[in-house]
Amino acid sequence: MSDDAGSRRVGGVTVLDVVLDALVVVQSTLLTVALVVMGIAARGYAETTWGGVLRPITVAIAGFLGTTMAAQLPLPTAWYLTLSSAFWTVSVAAVAVATVRLNRMTWGVAS
Repeated sequence: MSDDAGSRRVGGVTVLDVVLDALVVVQSTLLTVALVVMGIAARGYAETTWGGVLRPITVAIAGFLGTTMAAQLPLPTAWYLTLSSAFWTVSVAAVAVATVRLNRMTWGVAS
């Protein structure tokens, strides 16, 4: 019989629960830092073609952060799926807009 690390319980919490919670904290922290840095970059390039590319990426990162944070809320599954689907839809749309703008920029077409 193998001793699985994820099945070890300490006070009713498994080791895997602690590891997953730590990973969510790391992911949320890195996404928050990325959101701040991208927001600063988008503002710095606001009146340029690069600003048009960076703004939607800021929105996409905010959507990914929202999805990660929503997972931590005590919501019923149906509400979480609805909320995370909305965040992901906004993020994917923002990435698509950024991609089109970047493509237009590389071809020399004004955005």
